[in-house]
Amino acid sequence: MSEKAGELVTRASAVYLQRNDVPTPQQVEQRVVALAEITQVLGALDISDEPHASPLGTGWTDVFHVSAESVPHDELAALGWVDVTGLTRRCGLSSRSRWAVIVDGRVMAALCFCEGAHDPVASIIERARAQGSVTLRDMLELRALAEAETPLPAVSDVLTAAADIEISVDSRVLVKWTSGRRLDAPAALPVKRHRPRVVVAVGGVDGAGKSSVLEGLRTDLVAIGIPTSRVWLRPGMGLGSLVALASKIKRLRRMDQRPGVAVVASAPTSELASRRGVMGWVWSSAVTASFVRGLRQQHRESSGVVLYDRHLADALATLDVVYAGSNLALQRSAVRRGVPQAEVSVFLDVPVDVAVARKPGDLLGASAVERQIEAYETVLPAIAGLHRLDGTQPIEESVRQTFELVAQVAE
Repeated sequence: MSEKAGELVTRASAVYLQRNDVPTPQQVEQRVVALAEITQVLGALDISDEPHASPLGTGWTDVFHVSAESVPHDELAALGWVDVTGLTRRCGLSSRSRWAVIVDGRVMAALCFCEGAHDPVASIIERARAQGSVTLRDMLELRALAEAETPLPAVSDVLTAAADIEISVDSRVLVKWTSGRRLDAPAALPVKRHRPRVVVAVGGVDGAGKSSVLEGLRTDLVAIGIPTSRVWLRPGMGLGSLVALASKIKRLRRMDQRPGVAVVASAPTSELASRRGVMGWVWSSAVTASFVRGLRQQHRESSGVVLYDRHLADALATLDVVYAGSNLALQRSAVRRGVPQAEVSVFLDVPVDVAVARKPGDLLGASAVERQIEAYETVLPAIAGLHRLDGTQPIEESVRQTFELVAQVAE
């Protein structure tokens, strides 16, 4: 990596670096360990080709590439490595075979078996298109290849975006591909109508550990070069001007001014006037429409493995707990139709006391969590292919189990 690139990485914030696939010190360490493990395994299997790393070095490499006449499936599986070929291809990434390299139970990096010689330029372009954007890492790798006089395509939307990013940091190695704009990284590529996606949903009551499991899963997927996106929304969030309108109506009708969610959280059996009759039905319909619209918008902007923090069961349970009081048949139907189907759906089971203890001072108390659990039990049987995990086990174990379920996604 050049001195200028090093200065850019040093100045940037942690969030910016993560969004741009710049490795953390921990990731660098893991990839060095992964390369040592890969080299040892390839030697034992008499595979002579050296593993190919990123043009920026081992620490920047999430996927090592190697050419081999055949793929030693049984031997790699015996090592505890995980075949993620189907998942890789479902995300728009082509490969003969890709394996998650597992060392001491941890996902460290990936090894990809190539048809013929490895083409680093094609790999970078394919990765950028799969993730729907060109990152700082993509630009730095393409610039390094250009400086090494590696042939680059004469025309490429990925190269153009990379060149426009490079200009914004006062560098000109890729200038012949620039459109003349200055782009901040990551720079979005044109949205494909049918962008490859794999939907993974993790649900459970508040305090079940959903966010922790999804963050661990995201870390493991990033480690093997799989693009990820996050979707997080529940009915009642992101209402915008609807909240002001509801507050005005409540004042005019001299009703409880507190948000209905807060009232239900403190007293789950409360019967709010704003939840009953025509008013309750209209409000729950507006909430449902806003939720489905917002969820679909987030989904359209996603790519790769789309991690849903809450999904269908959670939305239905929220309707039943927070918006009970009128006939919700239409609202439930709209949610069932509007929530994208999940290829992998996981539910974390935890008892009330564990959920409450994990979120001290949270809006939802024990009685509200108990009501949530009751609502879930009415909707979970209808969720196809649901995997129920013990949410009281160590987070690392839940992450491992979820990762293995996601790795089984077929082409």
